[in-house]
Amino acid sequence: MFESPGLSLKIFSQRSCCTFTPGLGSGLLRCIIGLLVLAIPFDSLSAQTLRPADETPLPPASPVISGPVSPPVGDKLKPGMALDDDPFTPYLNRIPPQVLREIPAPSKTPAVPSGVKLRHLLIKSFEAQTANGPVANEIYAVVALPDPIPAGRKLPGLLVLHGGAGSCDVAGAIRWAGRGYAAVAVDLPGIGDQKIMVSTGSFKDVPKYGAHQFDAEPDVTRGTVFMGIVAGIDGFKLLQHLPEVDSARLGIVGISWGGYTTTMLCSLLGDQVKAAYSLYGGGFYELNGFRRRLGELSPEAHLAWVKYMDPGYRAPSIRAAFFFAAAANDIFFQPPSIQATYAQVPEPKNVVFVPNVSHSLFSRKNGISVRDQEKEWFDYHLKGEGESFPKIVTTLGKGPQVKFTVQSKRTIVRAQLYYSLVPSVKDQTEGKDLKSWNNKTWYLEHARLNPNGEYTATIPGSNKPDETGDCWYALVTDDRGVSVSSPLQVFRFNPANMPPDGGL
Repeated sequence: MFESPGLSLKIFSQRSCCTFTPGLGSGLLRCIIGLLVLAIPFDSLSAQTLRPADETPLPPASPVISGPVSPPVGDKLKPGMALDDDPFTPYLNRIPPQVLREIPAPSKTPAVPSGVKLRHLLIKSFEAQTANGPVANEIYAVVALPDPIPAGRKLPGLLVLHGGAGSCDVAGAIRWAGRGYAAVAVDLPGIGDQKIMVSTGSFKDVPKYGAHQFDAEPDVTRGTVFMGIVAGIDGFKLLQHLPEVDSARLGIVGISWGGYTTTMLCSLLGDQVKAAYSLYGGGFYELNGFRRRLGELSPEAHLAWVKYMDPGYRAPSIRAAFFFAAAANDIFFQPPSIQATYAQVPEPKNVVFVPNVSHSLFSRKNGISVRDQEKEWFDYHLKGEGESFPKIVTTLGKGPQVKFTVQSKRTIVRAQLYYSLVPSVKDQTEGKDLKSWNNKTWYLEHARLNPNGEYTATIPGSNKPDETGDCWYALVTDDRGVSVSSPLQVFRFNPANMPPDGGL
């Protein structure tokens, strides 16, 4: 440990500026990658790692995070690598999916408001080879449309994806149709709970939710999540070929495992997707709360699942305008996995880390509503309405100073700095594991305006070795209530101090 002199932080915007004064020194970032501990270069657009003022300046952080891997993957995989044997290729070329039949509304269908009409379909999807011969998954799909649709008008379209242990998000499809979109929602085998799904197929024989999600032997097509991704592809193709839809204006939105599916589908579908909004769902599963499941696999199965099923390695193929809504304390999709995935996604992209919440982004805690700003994101990118989101750009300033430029066409009404600390001796004694991302406390510092129109904040060092800083990020909100953040900024990294299980 060492004492850190104060650091100065400058933030300004095209219209408004902010100043931060957090009490923070330098410290440690902790995270884990399976059995092998590797340093993770946290990318932040043009981010630099902070340093004590009396040290030699550090070189710029890598603009691209190399794929974080662990045994048995080793150095066998690189983000964006070509997959000549990609098991998803046959399903990507199958357009449109076969509609088997239209069905009556299931008993638990939400009430349909005026101005929206629904169709309930079963579409043919993945065909499993079973002891009794081939069995095709019949996937439940809902098509929600505004009613009426103006003559001669084509609608932007959204694929709406449910989260883990859920089922076809009919309510979400209805909500988006009410906003002027054509929306399709589908059941996702392996992602949702097979017991509550309308869909049928071999996945219904799985004894409990979560079983066989990560199966990859003899190949990944045996896993239920593979079936879910195929169902997502089929849902997108159904949307793409609706006569009411403008196929050049399509997006995908999903939450949790549905956020994972959003990221995965965007990487597979490339420029067919124009915009996407992923809640929680990043890739690089060896950096998130599911890594123990990967650790239960054989080396061969581990490599296969990461190679074909992990969207982090596929993310360079994304062409959609992509937004990550992440929880800074998420117990499942932890910040290192979100940040590593974010680094691989090409521009345009944006992110918000909501502080001091885990897998519950809809609480509107801290005045941030990620569900409300979904509409702003898609209206701008798919309808050409409204204005772009603010964007925080980070560079290393002169000396210990760090400058933030907030690129925004709207007025910034709130600018904040959130920072976290490594655990104190008292916290360790009381069993508060702050090494874990989900138990980390994020402290807030507000902005102060300088007369020169720029905004400066000082991050003071700590004289107590058990209160040194860990990491921080900036967060701004514009006059629409749209919030974005910078990627996480790292003060100091020491792999020797990381717990063997990542603190989970």
